[in-house]
Amino acid sequence: MGMEVTWESSVIVDKEARKMNRGKWAMVVVSLLAFGIGYLAGREHLKYELRKGVTQAVEAFREGLGAAFGEAEESVTAEEAVVDAVAARAVVDAYRPYLKLYDVRAGHERDILDGRVAVVRGKLKNEGNRALTRVEVIAYFLDSAGNRIYEQDYPAVLAGSWSTDEKLLKPGYVRNFGFKAKGCPSEWKAGAVECAITQIEFAE
Repeated sequence: MGMEVTWESSVIVDKEARKMNRGKWAMVVVSLLAFGIGYLAGREHLKYELRKGVTQAVEAFREGLGAAFGEAEESVTAEEAVVDAVAARAVVDAYRPYLKLYDVRAGHERDILDGRVAVVRGKLKNEGNRALTRVEVIAYFLDSAGNRIYEQDYPAVLAGSWSTDEKLLKPGYVRNFGFKAKGCPSEWKAGAVECAITQIEFAE
């Protein structure tokens, strides 16, 4: 006796198939975005085109989802968020090489309030062509064996904050920075630090 297939069950199967195809399509689009961004990032004269291309690709992706699948708006929102996040992260990663950290030094200093405390100082230069509102730096503190034993981040650039009157870090500009690491353990080998840039935000 054959199994009876109802109209409702066929609709459910069709919806599941469309969801699987949509996921595969989203992965293809994200992969193409990443490839295109990597290609453009190494070309100085096309950095502005990078942002434009990402925006157009995201918009095309949104329109394609609606036309091809006709799903409810809430089901597309999650995919939009994923694509937007990937695109934004790729733009930041592409710009990171144009930020230069140098003259970084660390040691113990005497502070009026905190006494003897670990301090990191350095300089940050914007060698790209976009103004920045925020650049966050992280410092890793090493022991005598070269192992990381502590870390602390600090906004080397924080324009427009209520707590600071800092300006934008414009193209070609240099910003001095310095911060205390009051939680740095005694096992730290004074002077042994590694610094990296963890966050970038662009001016409109």
